[in-house]
Amino acid sequence: MGTMGGLNLLPEDCIAHVISFTSPRYACILSLVSSSFRSAADSDAIWERFLPSDYASLLSRAVEPVQYASKKELYMRLCDCPVQIDGGKLSFGLKKSTGAKCITIAVCEMDMPGYEDKKYWKLISLSNSRFPKAAKLTYHISNRHTQISGRIDSKVLSSQTIGLTECRKRVFLRPPRNPTEISKSTYVCVSGGKNYILDVKWSKKRIDGWMEVELGHFYNENWEDREVEIRLRVIRGYMPAGIVFLGIELRPKTSMDDAELISYDFMDQVDQGKTDRVP
Repeated sequence: MGTMGGLNLLPEDCIAHVISFTSPRYACILSLVSSSFRSAADSDAIWERFLPSDYASLLSRAVEPVQYASKKELYMRLCDCPVQIDGGKLSFGLKKSTGAKCITIAVCEMDMPGYEDKKYWKLISLSNSRFPKAAKLTYHISNRHTQISGRIDSKVLSSQTIGLTECRKRVFLRPPRNPTEISKSTYVCVSGGKNYILDVKWSKKRIDGWMEVELGHFYNENWEDREVEIRLRVIRGYMPAGIVFLGIELRPKTSMDDAELISYDFMDQVDQGKTDRVP
């Protein structure tokens, strides 16, 4: 108690300076220590440091103005509810524990087979989702019609994230009913180079109700004039009709185990029968 009492006697700007070298998570924990710590930990100076350096530029590109009363409120808003930017082509959010940018590429920005003539995909409207529209597969497609790709400027992404620079992976949209069905199951491949990683990934359900599947990871280190390309294709079997794709999400990580993650968000309407609620 004596030590805590001594800390409480420190000037607020001194406490704020120390907290600014921690993390958003610890700032929230320290705000519970005392009223003086709360005032320092909730200050705009602290949360300005936790926000990405280009957050103001990204917010200026938002489809709808973002209202906030403090930098902490803005931070939490971006963690819980990503903002559409560039006319709805991208969404911008934050990873709550680090403040790194989470960028999602909308399906309307992807190159998809038969998209223009609506032969294989059609746009459908959504509500309460990161984007107002998604693409629904209307016919089964095989490897002849499966090149789906998205691109993004590397400067938009958070730098200093660790992962593999080139990879190819197999990812399953649906788990097989038993091990003997693995060879017959539909899986897709993301390709970024010549290296081949025999690493099978399975789709999983997100907290918002969508399914996602990891496609790969890479290293981003302050690249200039670079373009990241993510490609999705079926290399065996087919992709079933009824799959609904929302976009490609790039989630930054800061260790080899938590590398820059690329995932496709989708909903399987074949298994669900129909979508009564789209998250």
